[in-house]
Amino acid sequence: MNKIPKCPPTVDILNLHNNYLESIPDKAFANLQELLELDISSNKLTIISINSFEGLHKLKRLNLEDNRLKDSNSFPSGVFKYLVSLIYLNIKFNNNEESAYSIIPDDVISDLVKLESLELDVVAIDRRLGVCVFGEGFSRLSILKRIKTGECHIDIVNNETFSNLQHLEFIDLSNCVIYNYVAGTLSERTQLIYLDMSNVPMQIDSFKDLFTVDIQSSKVKVVKANGMLELSADLPLCFFRILNDTGIEELYIANNSFVVAENVHIKMCNAVPTTLKLIDFSNNKLTKFCFEIPYLVTLNLKNNFLARYLEHNSYMDNDTGISQLEMIDLSFNEINFLSFTIFHFQPNLKIINLSHNFLSNITFDLSHNINLQLLDLSSNRIKLFEKGTMDLVSSIAKNSKLTIDLTGNTLQCNCRALPFLRWMNQNKYVFLKIQSYKCVSENEAIIQLTNLPMTVHEIEKECTSYTVLITCLSIAIISCGIAIASGLIYRYRWKIRYLYYLSKSRYYSYKPVDFSTQTYKYDAFVSFSEIDLRFIKNGCIPQLEINNNLKLCIHHRDFMPGEDITVNITNAIHNSRKTICIISRAFLDSYYCKFEFNMARMESIYSRGGENILLLVFYEQILPREMPLVMLELVQEHSYIEYPHDDQGNVVFWKKLKDAIA
Repeated sequence: MNKIPKCPPTVDILNLHNNYLESIPDKAFANLQELLELDISSNKLTIISINSFEGLHKLKRLNLEDNRLKDSNSFPSGVFKYLVSLIYLNIKFNNNEESAYSIIPDDVISDLVKLESLELDVVAIDRRLGVCVFGEGFSRLSILKRIKTGECHIDIVNNETFSNLQHLEFIDLSNCVIYNYVAGTLSERTQLIYLDMSNVPMQIDSFKDLFTVDIQSSKVKVVKANGMLELSADLPLCFFRILNDTGIEELYIANNSFVVAENVHIKMCNAVPTTLKLIDFSNNKLTKFCFEIPYLVTLNLKNNFLARYLEHNSYMDNDTGISQLEMIDLSFNEINFLSFTIFHFQPNLKIINLSHNFLSNITFDLSHNINLQLLDLSSNRIKLFEKGTMDLVSSIAKNSKLTIDLTGNTLQCNCRALPFLRWMNQNKYVFLKIQSYKCVSENEAIIQLTNLPMTVHEIEKECTSYTVLITCLSIAIISCGIAIASGLIYRYRWKIRYLYYLSKSRYYSYKPVDFSTQTYKYDAFVSFSEIDLRFIKNGCIPQLEINNNLKLCIHHRDFMPGEDITVNITNAIHNSRKTICIISRAFLDSYYCKFEFNMARMESIYSRGGENILLLVFYEQILPREMPLVMLELVQEHSYIEYPHDDQGNVVFWKKLKDAIA
């Protein structure tokens, strides 16, 4: 459309956006005396006639954005004189970069005495003209509270720039190229409550001056300082302290290059203002962030590098106790796991955004977050929830409308994940977009969980067969293990018993160093059956102790009263140079005699370096088949003595036995 259409006189809103209008004839809207809003944005207007708006005495809002009204000739003096009720005017993005200086002329704008909001282009890049100033014509706009720039290139901005705009509450200079911003430009703006300086390039020193000189002296409620720094820097020391008296409620410092934001070692500087409810530090380079935030409601730390810091630390200094925080955004931080206590002392948390990280498990505690409504875990590496997490989520969900987002995670569909899948099926209302979830089976097939109950049923059938197989294999393995262990224990039973009883002895730590020179308490321990006691009393004791001065250990005479028999036997063998076994059928039938024989064998092997300490005396004629296998092997490998039972042979017998002992 390239001409303004004829409209009924009752029309109160007219939208001519995005057409091909090149001019507005005189009295084009004269019959629309009830018109309140007129939008002619995104056309091709180059000039407006002086009487174009005649008859629009009730018009409240006029939008001329994105046309070709690029110089003072486009706005003849008096063009707005009929707009006596206008409160909003948008003429931004009408300029071009070829203009050296362009702010709407004073005599044109001065007619809009009821104007409250103005959006315009400001181009002042001719250094010969010096400071950019809104002229005296703007001083007539006594109720103008809001100004927003579109195309904006300014050489110098100082305290004269807004001197004719005394009542401004809202200043938006976002995306403005300012070559020289002088500290103190806004220091006298006591009525200022909103300031947007986003994407106005500054060095860190100028950024600091903006806050310490301009903002500190104001009563600003909202500050937007997004995308101002190109070079990496730390947040200025005691940054939040300078805002304590402003009454600030929202602070946006996104898209900058801050690396460290903390003052934990300077307690008086580490608290944010009590009036501050929202902080946005998204899209920075933060590796550390920690402040006292007892009254903060929203904290946005999206897209930073806080992963390593948050593994062992929190973003909140807990010294202040309970926090009023309701929303925390930690998405896009490459987080693998979080500190267990990171969300403690935050009972009002309603939204936790951990999306687009590398989380594979829930390592953090949510027991303090009883009012949690959304846990966003989308686009992580979570495969399942452990039982503790499932129990905790169920507990929270009973008392709040908790929802969890697991979209973008590849869950597991196997036997290990079956409890989780069952639980998820029972609590489907907790999970957002659950039908879009995917899981991977044992054979690495991707399964869409469009029918979760059916998927759970199929996995249960598979796991039942696996359970039977695993149970059978487990029983077989355990049985084999028991059989092998039993065989080993039986094979080494005497070694085990020897070491066990020796360990109970108070002499366990005693180890002979040189067997040839070692002094023993006894020359020999005599192992015999009680049936052969007469032989010991009438033969061994007189012949070896009395006649040959040898010291024997006889169990009924020398064992320690009150001590276990097995310990007494082990001690006696260990403290005797030799062990004499009086072999008879009664000996072979005696449990303790066989025990003494085997303990002496173990002593030879493990405590005497392989030296044979056993002296076998056959008191009776014993056939080989009557002897235990180990005794038969010993008889075949070593010498033994037979008791002759005659006086002449006895003389030789006792001499040989004495020599063997000594």
